[in-house]
Parts: sequence; structure tokens; C-alpha cells
Amino acid sequence: MHVPPLRARKEDIPELAAYFFQRCARRLQRDPRSLEPAAEQLLLDYHWPGNVRELEHIVTRSSVLCTGDRVTADELRRWLIDAPAEKETAATEGVPVGISLEAMERRLIEATLDHYGGHRARTAKALGIGIRTLSGKLRQYGYAPREKSFMQ
Repeated sequence: MHVPPLRARKEDIPELAAYFFQRCARRLQRDPRSLEPAAEQLLLDYHWPGNVRELEHIVTRSSVLCTGDRVTADELRRWLIDAPAEKETAATEGVPVGISLEAMERRLIEATLDHYGGHRARTAKALGIGIRTLSGKLRQYGYAPREKSFMQ
């Protein structure tokens, strides 16, 4: 028996969400939540890489964590995964092919520093590295300790 993925039968989403809200409400011993129209539309527009199980988890999470009777689109949005096509496009845009990892790392650090106006603490935080690591990299690249211009 072949059951198509949720993204191929989006008309089932409102009914499935209502079922999962009811089930959570019984477990939590409270009235079930419901979706605002914008939240329902957000779920209908979503690409559902995790299929029905992802919908179940999102409904369960919103049943437990959302405070109102109706779940809003803003509350749901933080739990939805970005569309893969958008991620791939954003990730590969402007990436030169054949550049060494060290050169790419340097370009990323320089561009991030330039974005933050030379503010090293913000840059390190944005890159997910320590400020000492960043300072070491900049020394390695030959930048002066208080230099503010980084793009070459």
C-alpha cells in the first residue's frame, strides 16, 4: 500500500492538525488549541520534509508551549525548517569554485568583520568562534591589532 507524503496531500493538514491538537489536549487535560488562519496557511505552504511526524511534533510543541487558545503563524514559524532549495541557493551564491579552504575562511572572516564595522567581539560571536581565535587568525593574515578595514 502506497501512502503519498504529506506534501502531496496538503488538504489533509488541517484535519491532521486538529486531530493532533485533540490528542494533546486529552493528554494535557485541557481544552485543545486551534490554529489562526495565517498559521494554517503557513502549514499548508510548508514543504514537509519530516512528513506527518513533523506535523505531529509541531502541533504537540505548540500545544505545550503556546500560551493562547489559538496558535499564531509567528509561534509556528520558529519550528519550521527552511526550504532546502532556498538554503542551497543561499549557500552556493557567490562561492568561488576551486578556492582553498584557508582562503575561503579568510574571505568569510574579512567579510564578517567588514559587516560589523571591525567589531571583533560581534564578529567572533557571529562566526561561532572565540575572540582569541579570531585575533589569532587576523595576526596570521597580517592585520594590525586595532585595524578597522579588512576587505581586500
